[in-house]
Amino acid sequence: MSEFDAAREPAAAGRAGDLLDRGDWPEGAARYPGQGRAAEHFVERTAERPEQAVEPRRRTGRGVSPWLVFVLLVIIAGLLFRLGLLSGGSVLDPDAAPRPITPRGELAPAEQTVTEIYERVSPSVVHLVGRVPEYRVDASGQQALIGERQVSGSGFVWNADGHVVTNAHVIADAEDLRITLADGTTYNGRPVGALPGRDIAVLKIDAPPVALTPIPVGESGDLRVGQSTFAIGSPFGLDQTLTTGVVSGLDRAIPSGLPGESAIAGEPGQRITGAIQTDAAINVGNSGGPLLDSAGRLIGMNTAIFTDGGRSGGIGFAVPVDDLNRFVPELIRTGEVRPIGIGVGLVMDAGMRRDVRLGRIPRAGALVGRVLPGGAADQAGVLGTRLGENRTLPGDLIVAVDGRDIGSGSDLQDVLTRRKAGETVTLTIVRAGEPDPLKLDVTLQELPEFP
Repeated sequence: MSEFDAAREPAAAGRAGDLLDRGDWPEGAARYPGQGRAAEHFVERTAERPEQAVEPRRRTGRGVSPWLVFVLLVIIAGLLFRLGLLSGGSVLDPDAAPRPITPRGELAPAEQTVTEIYERVSPSVVHLVGRVPEYRVDASGQQALIGERQVSGSGFVWNADGHVVTNAHVIADAEDLRITLADGTTYNGRPVGALPGRDIAVLKIDAPPVALTPIPVGESGDLRVGQSTFAIGSPFGLDQTLTTGVVSGLDRAIPSGLPGESAIAGEPGQRITGAIQTDAAINVGNSGGPLLDSAGRLIGMNTAIFTDGGRSGGIGFAVPVDDLNRFVPELIRTGEVRPIGIGVGLVMDAGMRRDVRLGRIPRAGALVGRVLPGGAADQAGVLGTRLGENRTLPGDLIVAVDGRDIGSGSDLQDVLTRRKAGETVTLTIVRAGEPDPLKLDVTLQELPEFP
């Protein structure tokens, strides 16, 4: 052991103190190895003030075991997880069990009405799908098949003979029509007849009567705005879907040519008049499905929507059931609906409005261009365009039918479409050269092809 090491040991320190007290340090004992005068000075200062001698530093132990720290951390983390402080607030409970069921009681009267309507009428509603071939004209001028698209819609069972009613625009140009009943059975649909101007079509399926549930038929002439409405159909292919609403408006006239599924079949310029407006949700696939009243009766056939994206915007329209009840039996009997009219050819509405602007006729109405020889109007004395003195005289201007105002040729067609052959109507006409309107009685007739 060196002298430096000995000074740090208690025993050695005691011996050093003895030497200091006696003043008999051995030669060289005042210097520590390698310390020179600094070490000598330190010893001297210590000797002068022994009461302030620096306590020798004692070595500490080995410290806390890392394994003990690790075990403690694991225990703490387990406790925190158990309390949910490290699991995002999720608390696990091994004793968790289902909650007791609170008794519901009876359905509210309004709910009972809706569920009863659905359960009673939904078996009458069908889902239709078909395919429409698409062609293009090739370089040789021939039509070439380039593909096909699928069409989908709704319909309802009309009678136990297997007649199904839907929209004409749903099945227009479609092939391989398939009709699925509420019980999931599917049948081939055969076209019977269509009335595109009213967007009505009839199909036939060979299903046994026991499998068919004809829809209850109501009436639309006594509907009132605010009545409850219920629509059942297959929006976006989701068959047997129920939506609810109210009658939002009556006697609406829907122009043809609306975009997407809203487009109503018919010739340009034709309109569906007397349509029922509803806010019950009607979407793509609802076309042809029934609109019902709170008694579960058919009051209309869902036909069109006003929309900018193909989805319901709360404005839907239905063909009134009174039209269906008139035209569907005729389609079943003959496959067509013969047009009813008075036997006149009308000037196009655009030409009529031009004549109003130019002052040739006093007001808007249905302007007669020519009269079918021997027809109902001819027999009643209606006049068409004719030559007068030094000028051409316009034909009679029909301004009312049975007191109902007529403002265009479309208005006249709408009114006459609702009548039957053999009925008599009173026309109010304005005739060139006559100071006062005239009234003429005309008996409606089935119209032949106009020559």
